[in-house]
Amino acid sequence: MQNCGPSAGRHLHHNQANNHATTDISTGIFLDHSGGCDLDHNVCNGNLGTGIYLGAAPNCSVEHNEANNNGLPHSYNAGIGLDMSPDCKVAHNVANGNRMFGIAVARSCGTVFNQNSAYGNEAYDLFAPDWYPDTAPPSCNSYRDNRGATALPSLEFWDVK
Repeated sequence: MQNCGPSAGRHLHHNQANNHATTDISTGIFLDHSGGCDLDHNVCNGNLGTGIYLGAAPNCSVEHNEANNNGLPHSYNAGIGLDMSPDCKVAHNVANGNRMFGIAVARSCGTVFNQNSAYGNEAYDLFAPDWYPDTAPPSCNSYRDNRGATALPSLEFWDVK
């Protein structure tokens, strides 16, 4: 399941998008310019790209998904990634063993991260960089009860209410 967009108000649930390996950008679920979407109970494991990716998809809900073992070695892929997707809800997801990040967000202010679990990812389990030139700081999002061994910002920040 790739390249679902542009669309609005779509509900993607109980899908499996595993082992997409045709190119180095093969992504499990890729939403582009698809605001207001709900993604829940999807399984995206073993893809060469990111498991679940939202780009320019504001006001989406990404809940109860599994995205494990995605990405090429030393790539900038993630289990779950959001870019330019503000005001989303990312909750109750599992993202383990991915290359490079478990759950990553950039340029997506107003996003709420709640009770996600990410362990054993190559660089960071939970990643909210502030080094993108035009991004808002990660502190513009809300993080509560997320679990991971490594995080940027630090784990203490991830539990800020």
